[in-house]
Amino acid sequence: MHSIKGLIFDMDGVLADTESFYCRINREALQAYGIELAEETYYNFWTKQGKGLVDFLKEHKATADVQAIRKKRTELFHAYVRETVRPLPGVEKVLSELRRSYPLALVTSSARE
Repeated sequence: MHSIKGLIFDMDGVLADTESFYCRINREALQAYGIELAEETYYNFWTKQGKGLVDFLKEHKATADVQAIRKKRTELFHAYVRETVRPLPGVEKVLSELRRSYPLALVTSSARE
């Protein structure tokens, strides 16, 4: 029998509702370069299809600089993350209880910051 040595959590959608946040920063970053991104398109393209910025630009025949848009997105991320992203209801209590018995870890494809 195996004993539980620790618990690993994903951040996005498990500990925090970040999808609306990522939608906002992607829309604003693209808008800074004259590219419109509707919310519905974001959710369909990024979350349902699992595609990213490069795919979006190719499919929409946009010639914007990918690195410039990524840089803008990072700037927006740092400007908004602390004011916008909040834990999902009950997360803090559950983590507080679990940390008494288990080591906890966070995994995410989001930036380390």
